[in-house]
Amino acid sequence: ECDYTALHPNIAIKLYDGSMAYLTHELVAEKTGNDLKDVKIEHLSFFNKKWDDMRRSQLFEYYSANETDMLARIYRDKNEHGYKVTSQKMFAVEVDIMSKVIRDLNTKSIYVLYVYDAILCEDKDFHLVAQTMNRVILEHDIKTCIKS
Repeated sequence: ECDYTALHPNIAIKLYDGSMAYLTHELVAEKTGNDLKDVKIEHLSFFNKKWDDMRRSQLFEYYSANETDMLARIYRDKNEHGYKVTSQKMFAVEVDIMSKVIRDLNTKSIYVLYVYDAILCEDKDFHLVAQTMNRVILEHDIKTCIKS
């Protein structure tokens, strides 16, 4: 399995012009004092929530302290276009990235399974899949990489 590190928050950072790069769940867990497993789960839905639900999240204080301007842009976007707009934009980027990875691999006769933000592949193809995923994510200017 090749899985991106904290893909959803790193997509949000790109979409909403945040300042952080290569954000990890581990960093957020350490800075917030929250359990790593809880941070991973909360990151899956945090940016997709209604604004008031985001404010009640264990992650809000972290982003409020470290990405104030990004949160303001998310707030405006949700206010103007409805709270689901963030989710729609993030999902579109994720699908575009994963589709490009799969198309590139298929041209090399490597066939994989796509599960959320991960690619399942044969062991013999792992290095090339990881290399392709890292290249494609950087082509989209999203600062993350696959988990090693």
